[in-house]
Amino acid sequence: MVAFFLGPLFGARGESVPNWYRKQAKNQPSFEEIQANPEAYIGQIVILGGTILKAENRKSASFLQIVERPLAKGWGSYRPKRTIESSGRFYAESRDFLDPTNFQKEDPITVAGRIVAVEPGMIGQQSYRYPVIHATWLHLWADHRPSENQGGQAGANSGMGMGMGGMGMGMGGMGGMYGPMGGMYGPMGGMLPY
Repeated sequence: MVAFFLGPLFGARGESVPNWYRKQAKNQPSFEEIQANPEAYIGQIVILGGTILKAENRKSASFLQIVERPLAKGWGSYRPKRTIESSGRFYAESRDFLDPTNFQKEDPITVAGRIVAVEPGMIGQQSYRYPVIHATWLHLWADHRPSENQGGQAGANSGMGMGMGGMGMGMGGMGGMYGPMGGMYGPMGGMLPY
């Protein structure tokens, strides 16, 4: 039974953003354009990434505050580049519980989903408007973390993968992903993204 649920995670190429999202986000605006006028892009499917600043659970949903980083799009991976360059911050929202211990500060992450809101907030003493992405697919690039078995060396392809929705639940996987290929949401999973 466990192997059945984990099958989609191990069988899928966890590093690749599913083709459906790549097609929908083909002509997406840059993050600078989104940041300048986020209300204009509500409803737009986007693929964004960066590094996690914090994870929090609210009554309505789980939220990841992410510092945006440019994405390397080779081989469809859309992995955030290792750079200090950033155009701002955004929230990734999930209606499912995301355990904050699995999403550590500075973890690189890629999310795909629809822009659904703009949330006012503060960065230090400055007011800030956070675009909110309803993340129906996300991939946690946890291979930069030290591995317990490697004496502090980075462990390749380590991370967390979960499949929910139509398939059930499982942990482990190819660097960790949530989404249609992990059996969670979207055109190939249990529910359509909105």
